Amino acid sequence: ENLEVAAAGSSDKAEWAAKTLKTLGRMSPTALAVTTEQLVNGLELPSIDECLQMEFRLALRCATPDGDFFEGVRALLMDKDNSPTWNAAPAASDVAAYFAPLGESVSELTFDA
Repeated sequence: ENLEVAAAGSSDKAEWAAKTLKTLGRMSPTALAVTTEQLVNGLELPSIDECLQMEFRLALRCATPDGDFFEGVRALLMDKDNSPTWNAAPAASDVAAYFAPLGESVSELTFDA
């Protein structure tokens, strides 16, 4: 939103903002939504242990065969067609699921005192 305002303006930052918006427009909508939430959540975590636990959950959930990470690897590194077919932008509840506890089937990251 702020980038859109800057790109429409006539300041010396308008060109940079326009290029940045163009770049973001090519990125995975899911990755952008998760990254935004990650930055917001990370500011509120009280310890490095909790931050690393959040990162662990995200790493496990982002690296799924049907996810955008694999599609990006396919498009950029394997087929080199540079035309990823991203999943649709996720709902807020879908983004929140990336940050939820892992459940019984996968152990959470823990730290010894």
